[in-house]
Amino acid sequence: ASLRLRSSILTTVLQLSDRASEDFDSGDILKAMDTHAETAVKTVWVQSFVMFKALVGLFVKTFLTLQILSQLPVSPGTGVVAACLPIMVAGPVITLLLRRKKMVTLNC
Repeated sequence: ASLRLRSSILTTVLQLSDRASEDFDSGDILKAMDTHAETAVKTVWVQSFVMFKALVGLFVKTFLTLQILSQLPVSPGTGVVAACLPIMVAGPVITLLLRRKKMVTLNC
């Protein structure tokens, strides 16, 4: 999949004018573009797939936790577990929101 993404990036970006192609060696241009395409795939696409996998895992685990909670008899321990679930989800969300500006700055 990453090879397909890299080739798609290269074919989209590799459109030089005649004047610009005379100024540069075609091998150097392809080498530089391949390096940048590989970096883009590793830092953007692969990481987005990792994040998507983590989000799917979060939803599955949340669903399983809710399923287990619905099967438990009502007791003070059930309330504690039910209260922990939103706190555990809110913690990473708040952390991401607070660090959003710094993360965007580092990826530019």
